[in-house]
Amino acid sequence: FKKNSKKDIINFIKKNNKYQDVYLFGIFIDDLSNLTHIGNIKIGPINFNHKYAYVSYFIGDISFWGKGYATLSVNIITSFAFKKLKLNKCLAGVYASNKGSIKVLEKNGYVIEANFKSQLLNNNFYENEYVYACHKNLFTSIWVIFIKLKFKLNFFSKKVINYLKKIVYSLLLIPIINKFLY
Repeated sequence: FKKNSKKDIINFIKKNNKYQDVYLFGIFIDDLSNLTHIGNIKIGPINFNHKYAYVSYFIGDISFWGKGYATLSVNIITSFAFKKLKLNKCLAGVYASNKGSIKVLEKNGYVIEANFKSQLLNNNFYENEYVYACHKNLFTSIWVIFIKLKFKLNFFSKKVINYLKKIVYSLLLIPIINKFLY
């Protein structure tokens, strides 16, 4: 992993905003008093001919890890890819050692399609890269899951339902454009 400076991040955003086949979003938490930027998610490059794209994401502040925000963000961006962009398949590469990210993908119906041996350099050692894929016909949107849960309240505790409501209603994906950088 490489630590990025603010300049690196600005250059990344500017570069991605130039392309027509990339959508870059900031992941924000809305706690009613302010917006907190906790990470980014990107879909692209998009192959419109073959109808697939890569999804990449990160939650930068570790205090937000393990709280469902990455899972929900991947679900929203995957739904966007299938419903709005009319894609057939989404892919995501992940370090084999990144168990949290693997769980995020698997919770969203992504399955492993490839294992590239010694592909990624991590702390001066090479490790495998797994490529996960989600096919349109196997994907379930969080909204469908949420509606099913609301109708099965007696099978789930109110605590679980309230937690889902909190993350669903507090998470915002906002397009990152150059005017937000300054």
